[in-house]
Amino acid sequence: MESNNVKDHVISNNGVKMPILAFGTYLIPKARHETSRIGCP
Repeated sequence: MESNNVKDHVISNNGVKMPILAFGTYLIPKARHETSRIGCP
């Protein structure tokens, strides 16, 4: 029963953090690609 409560707690936390993480992991490589295309190292 405790493991279920912990899992629910983690899922509820990830429900808030996941969109932010997905957005960050999508934007950061895109930004790096843009800067490398411009000519920055």
